[in-house]
Amino acid sequence: MCTSAGPAPEYVVVGHATQDRTPDGSLRQGGTVTYSGVTAARLGWQVGVVTSGRCQDLAFGEDGAIASVCIPAERTTSFANRYRDGVRAQAIHARARRLAIDNYPAHWRGPTVLHLGPVADEIDVRGWASARAAFVGLTPQGWMRTWDGEGLVRPKPWDPDNELCALADAVVVSREDVGGSDERIEVLCGLVPVLAVTDGFRGARVYWEGGCASVRGYRVAEVDPTGAGDVFATAFFVRLARGATATEAATFANAVASLSVSGEGIEQIPSLVMAERWQKRGARLEG
Repeated sequence: MCTSAGPAPEYVVVGHATQDRTPDGSLRQGGTVTYSGVTAARLGWQVGVVTSGRCQDLAFGEDGAIASVCIPAERTTSFANRYRDGVRAQAIHARARRLAIDNYPAHWRGPTVLHLGPVADEIDVRGWASARAAFVGLTPQGWMRTWDGEGLVRPKPWDPDNELCALADAVVVSREDVGGSDERIEVLCGLVPVLAVTDGFRGARVYWEGGCASVRGYRVAEVDPTGAGDVFATAFFVRLARGATATEAATFANAVASLSVSGEGIEQIPSLVMAERWQKRGARLEG
């Protein structure tokens, strides 16, 4: 286990960092832990990452604001993503080691937010209550993916673990994750206190006990949508953890995510000040 120095984090995200092949053939670090970790750090939180891969190939910067625990593996999880008309085609080429609560540092127990963000079914679902987080958020896309012998990724139904759902305070999925199925969304609504379903530039729909609301997106010139769902989820979780309503949190998260897609990779993920200014401008889409 390789551990970087730093204070005990307030926001801990668990999952595989990835090496993603871009359309021009180059590699770029990705995965929920990368996009969510950077988002939380830029929003002013002390961040910790628990991941696995070729640790020497993975970097979590932000001027020391992101501490990391890396479980060494022969290969780093690797995807290739292509987009056409906003629809992603994805293939997986490698996968690092599975992650479990045993990989969680004892001195990190008790974070404000624990974010479980699998990308390739790499997180063992058992035992996370012992992390003693004040708020637990799930982005279960990695439990909702399967792939064939050639690595081509397709959605699969998620059979949520009862222990995990009982622990979760909020879940974020995309309509792509659930195959556009309203029936699967309805099932998830009955399992967790707060659910957000993102839908690209159109925004998100949020559900909570006794209510639901559509929250419109923001007008922006899209350059790279990769990671936008992770950026949204992180902004959503931090606002919920600080006491915002689901609608308030989703409105802020839409603003943060919309700014993030205006550049390549993580470069345009905004600071808290930038995001709040953008939100106040009221640049949301009409209709």
